[in-house]
Amino acid sequence: MNNIKPWIESLRLKATIPTFFLTHIGFVFANQKTNYLLAFIIFLIACNIMLTNDYKDRGHDLLKGKNFAYRNASKLYWVYFISWVIIGFLSYLMQTPYERWLLFLAITIGISYSYSRKILLLPTILVALTSTIPGLLALQKSDNSWPFIFLSITVFCVIFARETIKDIEDKIVDIGYKKTLLSQNIITTQGSTHLSAFFIGIGLLASLGLYSFLGTFTICIYWLGFAFSTTSIIILWKLKIPTKLSKNLLDIGMGIIIASFSLIPLEH
Repeated sequence: MNNIKPWIESLRLKATIPTFFLTHIGFVFANQKTNYLLAFIIFLIACNIMLTNDYKDRGHDLLKGKNFAYRNASKLYWVYFISWVIIGFLSYLMQTPYERWLLFLAITIGISYSYSRKILLLPTILVALTSTIPGLLALQKSDNSWPFIFLSITVFCVIFARETIKDIEDKIVDIGYKKTLLSQNIITTQGSTHLSAFFIGIGLLASLGLYSFLGTFTICIYWLGFAFSTTSIIILWKLKIPTKLSKNLLDIGMGIIIASFSLIPLEH
């Protein structure tokens, strides 16, 4: 069990599982039956992006006290390489060119992410953009693009904020390795914290554009998640530095909001 645990932790399930539900939410907005195979493939892509990044950053991660990828470099390489082959094959089998195009776009961005760290802000933007792809997979099946626009803005802004918070935590080890606004001294820690809070706020405002899809039960769930996320903004803005509490509140809040939209079919 102890040998399996590091591999499971490498998948960052807290970050990758939502991709499955974001795909489902897209189909809900399109008023179509969810393609669960498609949702599972995008989840696999997200997981393998994590493994690929761990392999590429194995030396750098030693500075953060993480040595799993370094000690298991050979195994990790073959796992993520074979996984990309399998995922690529499954993506090719999807029904429409649109779905295949988006899946291969996610794969391409995932593979290129680790090579983008020397370009200012690009890694953060790539992660945020890739995170919007699951919610767009059902776009072609809908006559109304606005829900997908609001969903994409919400996801992009929240993930951008989350990555900015992570950059604050990694400021010291990122100097000379990854170009961020903070590591390049373009912005202060306080400025980065305020930037994160601002983007979370924009993301929450955009999520209000999806409010009309909610029923009596899911509205209650949505506002609970909204309250948790808003509290994280207040803490970030007031303390001027990310804390474990602010991150946990944001993760819980957005998880609840995702759950509220995922449960919409149960009210119809």
